[in-house]
Amino acid sequence: NAETWGIQNPKMASYREQFQGLYAASFTPFRVDESSLTKTVVDTSRLEEYAKMLVKDGVAGVFVNGTAGESMSLSVNERKILAEAWMDIAKDINKGRADKPFKVLVHIGAQSLADCCELAAHAQSIRVDGVGCMAPGFFKPRNIDALVQFLSLVAASAPELPFLYYHFPEMTGCSMPVHKVFEAAIPIIPNLAGAKFTGFDLSDMGRCLELCNRKYAFFFGREHNFLGAVGLGAICAIGVFYNMIADRYNAILDCASDLATSRDFEQARKHQIWSNNMTAVFDGFPELAVACKAAFKLIKGIDMGPPRAPLTPLTAEQEALLARQLQSVGFTLAAATHL
Repeated sequence: NAETWGIQNPKMASYREQFQGLYAASFTPFRVDESSLTKTVVDTSRLEEYAKMLVKDGVAGVFVNGTAGESMSLSVNERKILAEAWMDIAKDINKGRADKPFKVLVHIGAQSLADCCELAAHAQSIRVDGVGCMAPGFFKPRNIDALVQFLSLVAASAPELPFLYYHFPEMTGCSMPVHKVFEAAIPIIPNLAGAKFTGFDLSDMGRCLELCNRKYAFFFGREHNFLGAVGLGAICAIGVFYNMIADRYNAILDCASDLATSRDFEQARKHQIWSNNMTAVFDGFPELAVACKAAFKLIKGIDMGPPRAPLTPLTAEQEALLARQLQSVGFTLAAATHL
């Protein structure tokens, strides 16, 4: 059965320990180019400063070409360029960091199975640290067997890499319980390493964490419920807010090392409440990825450029409102805006 297979699979034995910590869902840097058909082009020159800032903030790695990175608005070639650029930067960062390397995870999900497989094979060729794949959202898998068959074909295109299922039902419409997906997938996907769990069902998350003696890496993807997931045993996470306030979430992880004491739990609770107050700033904006990209510029002073159509940038009035709201929760802004 799945439990027995997981315990016996030597490749899977260290996935949970291998991927501890916070991973930033990275933004894709664009610059305006009126000569381009898309009016925007990927600008990798901005990534080095970005990466160094993440390392300084205590982030363990990045999740490239995900939702925050506008992956579904990128071409396959653009996604390859970004993955290669991040790997080049990681190699430089990791000189002298053998004990705690900065890791690069790459999302390879797409609407086309062929594109997924091509991106998976490319990721393996450049030796990224792992790949993740969400279900296609147009022609959706209608049941667990169909989803697992799809994932197995993608995973087989990068058999040497840890493979993550990217669970994001709000975007894909694929809402099968993840622990049931894993029970079906474990025997047939040898390089299955875990999942990016961007769902709200903590009961499902808890059942996932208990699979195969807690050997898998389940990255929690809902910052609002981070403390709840940590209480269940989560030790790794992927999220857009780790670009801006990783210190708060790392503090929760630190407190979780001994949540048996009321003092540690109270500190963790305070960090979660503050973080939720901060993330609530974004509730009034229509597209989280766009607002977070703008907030990143305001907080960190690094301009990652506009979003790509069909997403639209914040208006001057919206950016000014965002700036005021960020200041209201205690941020000193790094970039000036119209107030």
